[in-house]
Amino acid sequence: MTAPGFVLYGWRLSWYSAKVRSYLQHKSIPYTEKKPGLHRFWIAMPRRCGDGAAPLVVTPEGEWLADSSVIIENLERRFPDLCAVPATPVQRFFSYLAELWADEFWHATALHYRFDYPGYFPQWRDEIGSLIGWAPRVLRHRVVDHFHSFMVKATRNAGATPEARELVERWTAWQLDALDRHFSTLPFLLGHRATLGDYALMGPIFGHLCWDPWPSKNLIDTRPHLKAWVARMSRSHDGDSALVAGDRIPETLQPMLQSFFAELTPYLERCADVLGRLPVGGPYQTMSPTARAAGRYPRLGPVVEVPFSGGTIRRVTLPYSLWMLQRARDELLRMSDDDAARVRGWLELVNGSRLLDIAFPRLRRIGLGAGPEITA
Repeated sequence: MTAPGFVLYGWRLSWYSAKVRSYLQHKSIPYTEKKPGLHRFWIAMPRRCGDGAAPLVVTPEGEWLADSSVIIENLERRFPDLCAVPATPVQRFFSYLAELWADEFWHATALHYRFDYPGYFPQWRDEIGSLIGWAPRVLRHRVVDHFHSFMVKATRNAGATPEARELVERWTAWQLDALDRHFSTLPFLLGHRATLGDYALMGPIFGHLCWDPWPSKNLIDTRPHLKAWVARMSRSHDGDSALVAGDRIPETLQPMLQSFFAELTPYLERCADVLGRLPVGGPYQTMSPTARAAGRYPRLGPVVEVPFSGGTIRRVTLPYSLWMLQRARDELLRMSDDDAARVRGWLELVNGSRLLDIAFPRLRRIGLGAGPEITA
């Protein structure tokens, strides 16, 4: 099946652009890439998609797709070969958890190594400045300074504070070492083709760590199997596409699973605890009047303390993270009774059952945030 005419609007240094770009490249989906101009980013996208952010995919029919998870979900229906979501229940549920973990729990690592280490600024400045490449240098610098101040604040909000530096760097080394060991035994997370978790991990690993000078040299180049995985994820898939037999999760992914259930789960519990106290229609980190009118929760909730790398960090809560959890749990609800029982049995075996017990009201995605689901 061919469908020329897809356009990816993204940046090379963008976390979620890297996720979608890898998906398009690995599945050989024909596309062209452009940088979003100021009008598209600041005005058109908020009006049509709820927020201005990269990536945006425009289909040959002219449909605008925003949010990396929604983009991949839509394209999977069009391009079912090399399916990103496994058919077997445990690997399927694992893939949604891996996407949630990579999308929502790597912020401290990615932002710390970009904004707390030297060398990143020239290419980052050029990327942001390209929004208004036509403008005088003094205006471009003002825009860059504004975004830079915002991103340094976001780095601290994600938990990468000076006090937590040792924890963040220890966590990063542990996870990257574990991935390097895993990729010495298998080409992708679950076997011989990329699945949803692989694409999601390309966001922080390729979109941040591979592009910025210090982490590229010291974190990626020093781990040859991880570096080879990045290369595989950046080109068309060729060869065997079988996943690990028996609906198994490889033992080499145990560090990832431990982070799912010892760190991500408590964080999601904290998000659920504060959700009921958040105003609907309150202050927004958004440019979209549409999202305001739709009754969205604030993008950023209160700061909470969560376990991390044997200590604790303080990071903001994100209602959107709960929508991602809901998305994973909805997959479980759609399974047959036997398949759902297999997933629940696996979660008990890996001490992950608490993830299913987190209580919060049904949510709907609104732009890059979440709001209460509207019932008739």
